[in-house]
Amino acid sequence: MNHKKIKKFLPPLLWLLLVLQCAHKGPPPGGPVDRIPPEVVDHTPQANLTHVSLDQEITVTFSEAMDRSSVVDALFISPRPRESPDTKWKGRTLKVTLPEGLQEDRTYVITLGVTCKDLRKNNLLKSYSFAFSTGERIDQGSVSGQVYQDIFLRMGVDLWAYQLSGDVHTDLAVQPPDYVTQTDAMGQFRFDNLGEGRYRCFAVEDLNGDRKFDADTELLAVPSRDVLLSQAVSSGQKLSLRLAHLDTVGPSLKTLEVSRGDKVILYFDEALDSVSAVVPESYHLFSAEDTSISLDIRAVSLECGSQDRIILNTVPQKEGKRYQLSLRGLQDLFGNQLTLPSHHHEFWGSDLPDTIGPRLVELWPPDSAQGIFRDAPISLCFDEAIEPISAETSIVVLDSARVPLVGQFQWAHGAKLTFYPDQGLGAGSVYSISLSALGLRDLAGNAMAEGVPETWFETVEAEKLGSLSGKVTRLGLPDSGRVFLQAYALEKGGRERQVFSQTGEYRFESLLPGRYLISAFLDLDGNSNFSWGRPIPFIPAEPFWVSQDTVMIRSRWETGGVDVVLER
Repeated sequence: MNHKKIKKFLPPLLWLLLVLQCAHKGPPPGGPVDRIPPEVVDHTPQANLTHVSLDQEITVTFSEAMDRSSVVDALFISPRPRESPDTKWKGRTLKVTLPEGLQEDRTYVITLGVTCKDLRKNNLLKSYSFAFSTGERIDQGSVSGQVYQDIFLRMGVDLWAYQLSGDVHTDLAVQPPDYVTQTDAMGQFRFDNLGEGRYRCFAVEDLNGDRKFDADTELLAVPSRDVLLSQAVSSGQKLSLRLAHLDTVGPSLKTLEVSRGDKVILYFDEALDSVSAVVPESYHLFSAEDTSISLDIRAVSLECGSQDRIILNTVPQKEGKRYQLSLRGLQDLFGNQLTLPSHHHEFWGSDLPDTIGPRLVELWPPDSAQGIFRDAPISLCFDEAIEPISAETSIVVLDSARVPLVGQFQWAHGAKLTFYPDQGLGAGSVYSISLSALGLRDLAGNAMAEGVPETWFETVEAEKLGSLSGKVTRLGLPDSGRVFLQAYALEKGGRERQVFSQTGEYRFESLLPGRYLISAFLDLDGNSNFSWGRPIPFIPAEPFWVSQDTVMIRSRWETGGVDVVLER
């Protein structure tokens, strides 16, 4: 602006006002930061309007200027148009046009997800949706629910709904969804204005926004059931979905090596299901020259802290003899079967003697641990398979009076065992774990390579603990199958699990004071773990529940009435 020329023609007061206006553009520095979320203030067509023209333009007006790319990325039109919509902006208004136009006699739902942002990066507080129809009526079906990652609600996750027809399988990597929405700031979602029919709803962390599921990089939640909407039942359908990185490819053996002492070590490309991994029948060793001659397996062990390495202890091998290994029945943590199960893996035998003793790798409770629960397992894991009798006679748990506890040993696999005292552990008591290094031996007869000093731990005092109880109800679910409950301590991160078999009551006896979230699932397949399901071929996830509010546990107090409802 040329101030000298303008000044000739303006009175002094107007000149001063002009200068001040030019000097101050935008809000003054140091003002409050904009934390107010944007809102949708207008749209066309109006909500619930019928007989909408097929060439009607869709517009959405916001309360303030928006980050335009975030809005376009979070715009969902349901049912999904065949071609991508054209979008353009005029100030605070987004204009949307469908290249093929609107379809006759169709209910449309326009959704703006919570990832829409203003220029200050404030998100919409919750998803905004409106519906209209090109026909005489608007569909009234609805499905709602919540999405979790582990047991925590997730904001801004896509929900994909597919209206099923003849083909009950849906390939999320190829087939775009029919309806799309997002979870709000509280992890809740809702599909409205759905027509009659059968729907399958997935939660997807669609990182690149292409409406195609990428199993390698994106999280997915599989529903526990399909939803059927009809004139009789058009609403009240609720789902709880749990995100995970779902593996859809079975495990495979990367390599194997032969070690001293007739050990064959197998390296897999992912963690194995521990139940199938430690079963000797999962492995068949035999002569490469004569397949009728087997190489017997004495023990199967998992490497401590890892589920992708298996150690097989065999009967004596012959040096330079060719052997083969076949695998069967192995699964990964998601239930995927072994890749190339009929493939034979070849190796050369070794008769080098094992002269190195076993080594203790893991101990629970760890040395000097305090606040241990009375029902805590006492577990030891070694770097190789142990001769069972030598372990059970060399490991002693002592009370504070140095009296050995009487109990039972259980073996998870050849290298890991757990001691369970018959009478449990006392509250506020000190215990010691003693291990005879000379008495404990591996399968080759070697004593421990190094001594293990005696360790101790202390259990939590009873007056510091509280309890939790409630009822469990199954709606539309079988009475068979155990229900697993978990109390997650928000402050301490500790976990407790309670198991019971029938519909009825549950109870956590020993919980430290603090805030907890309670979760539960019905173990329909009996593997003692939550089964996530799979999208194709469709296998539903197991029914899952999380408390909506945190539960406060107080010392010497029972918190009751925290009821669980699991439904199909």
